[in-house]
Amino acid sequence: MIELTTEQAVAMAEQTAPLQLTDPRTGEVYVLIRKTVYDLTCRIVGGPGKAWNDDCDDDLIRKPA
Repeated sequence: MIELTTEQAVAMAEQTAPLQLTDPRTGEVYVLIRKTVYDLTCRIVGGPGKAWNDDCDDDLIRKPA
């Protein structure tokens, strides 16, 4: 787990939408959401790790190189 700096925590508190983070090495963008939102999403789709368990969705998932 990564702990937010004070500056990051302030930025999170000021956000009205999920915070977008960019990996400076790859340029890939991540969306940071509260754990309560993540937990709710997991319940809706069937539990942690179950969001992409349908073989029909395989073409939607980026595969590691």
